[in-house]
Amino acid sequence: MNIKKVLPVLLIALAVLGCDFIKDALTKGVAKSASRINSVQAIGGSKEFAFVDIEYVFTGTGVSDEQAVFGRDGSDKRDTVEIEVQSTMYLDVDTLTPNFTYNYTLWLLDGNDLTEYDEITVKTLPILEITAPQDTLRETSIVVTWDKLTYEDEDYLNYKVSIFDGEEIDLTDPDLELLLALTDPVEGPIDVSLDASDTEGSYTFGLSAPAVVEAYVIKVTTNKGIGDKLSNKSTAFKPFVWSGL
Repeated sequence: MNIKKVLPVLLIALAVLGCDFIKDALTKGVAKSASRINSVQAIGGSKEFAFVDIEYVFTGTGVSDEQAVFGRDGSDKRDTVEIEVQSTMYLDVDTLTPNFTYNYTLWLLDGNDLTEYDEITVKTLPILEITAPQDTLRETSIVVTWDKLTYEDEDYLNYKVSIFDGEEIDLTDPDLELLLALTDPVEGPIDVSLDASDTEGSYTFGLSAPAVVEAYVIKVTTNKGIGDKLSNKSTAFKPFVWSGL
């Protein structure tokens, strides 16, 4: 494979940047990255999971290899992916740490020989912190609140909020895959937009209090896309018990 064409739009964008960046981009490539954070604030404890997506566009004229290898500093794991002319996509499926900077190395693979090609730095998003409801709710309505998320000095102002039936969920140790598979909300998803001066988001669901006890799961997620293929996303799940007693 011989990659010789660089999109005109890319060249225009590079023209306004520093010479070193332009040189690296023209001789190597351009990396775009995003992180996806899933946090579970279960009863009695919490868990956080972070994943990184990297899109790499090769702009160098000497790339003839068909495979690229990605590795993260501090890990011995190496992942091999096929090089695509338009863009090469890589997902780091290891559980990473939110709000942390990771350095990745990109090698080209020629038979059994690895040649270091580029370095990529990625900072993962922080977690979304749901501040209400508590583990057990005894109010007449469900009010969910969460702290506004800020990343790289930029505020996330748009969110989606949903509530799900939690009857089949282990509220003390919920399975992340089961939470991610929730698709039939009792109410939502509701779009909530914050002002720049806000420090938290809030939404009141329209459900009536149960006669006895019901289990529910709140889901709050950022609603902001960055780029066409990749977008940063931080999602929080909050299982809780609503008691009408």
